[in-house]
Amino acid sequence: MPNKNDSFIPALTGIRAVAAYFVFIHHYNFFTAARFGNRVHLFFSELHIGVTLFFVLSGLLLCLRYYDQAMNRSRNFYNYMVNRFARIYPVLFLVMTINFIAYQSKDAFAHQAIPNGWLYYLGSLSFLRGFFAGFYDFFVAQSWSLTVEESFYVLCPFILWLCRRSKYNVIYLPLGFIGMGMMIVHFAANSLPYGFFTDYRFLFNFTFFGRCIEFFTGIALAIWYKKNKPAVKKGTRFTSLGILGIIACVWGLSLLHTGNVYGDYFPGGIVINNLVLPVAGIAVLYRGLLSEKNGVTRILASPAFVLLGRASYIFYLVHVGIFTEWFFQYFSKNPVLLFVYLNLLSILIYKFYEHPINNWLKQVLRK
Repeated sequence: MPNKNDSFIPALTGIRAVAAYFVFIHHYNFFTAARFGNRVHLFFSELHIGVTLFFVLSGLLLCLRYYDQAMNRSRNFYNYMVNRFARIYPVLFLVMTINFIAYQSKDAFAHQAIPNGWLYYLGSLSFLRGFFAGFYDFFVAQSWSLTVEESFYVLCPFILWLCRRSKYNVIYLPLGFIGMGMMIVHFAANSLPYGFFTDYRFLFNFTFFGRCIEFFTGIALAIWYKKNKPAVKKGTRFTSLGILGIIACVWGLSLLHTGNVYGDYFPGGIVINNLVLPVAGIAVLYRGLLSEKNGVTRILASPAFVLLGRASYIFYLVHVGIFTEWFFQYFSKNPVLLFVYLNLLSILIYKFYEHPINNWLKQVLRK
């Protein structure tokens, strides 16, 4: 997600931290049924919707930054790819390599349906793992979403070019991508190893083709914003409606939650998560963050939240994996302490690794 637009609209940086924290609560739900009741527990279990917040935000920010650029020019396209590589890859390489070395040392792959750890490690670094149901959620489980993000990054210049040619392509293109994904499932399911596009549920939960509406929702909002350029005024209308819409969608997902199966695994839940939530909840909230001044926007745009937002990519990658296992083993299993530890770790990595190497890579590769 581009830093340039983050500084342009600071609240959109702060919301990244909120999205990462939602996924953290989803994985370490300390709102237990015994203490808070089953309904509350199920509600917070569905906060995987933090990933949807990220996807819509990616579409919004990339469109804000690159919509007016002539990406068919080789220099512009090259700089675009350099920016994406410098933003995503250094942290991914660091986290995956540390996890790979640590897990290999204790033979963590012995019980997995993968020939060896190297296959999974290389699949992670090449972003191919997210296309295979057989091992998309092993190792650093949450990094499956990077395959979805990278798919969008590669296609984004082409998508923006088509959206400039016709405003209706914001609607037609996601329908086309969904159709392409369904064709891949129809012809490829069970014909390739490790569950390549294994079924329609996998398609709509874990691939760009099934989740493209989230990105296009962000693109549509960005195009509207660039065309109308609304003045920033005091108000809570869109911010409040967006928050209420998100709460309603999470509640709807929790009602579908059955046993250990999350709501978005069911057809109705997929519709809520992939369509209703982005359009009727998240886009409305982002509309408020773009044009309203209120308590929520002030908090998200504060220096503390901007810093946490900038470190949120690291937080997202390290909150499940060997870094957490080490903390549980040697310090504490308290999720609140884990939350504090992960934030401190993420800020340190951002300050002393991600930010410096990001700038260095862009300078070197652009030369």
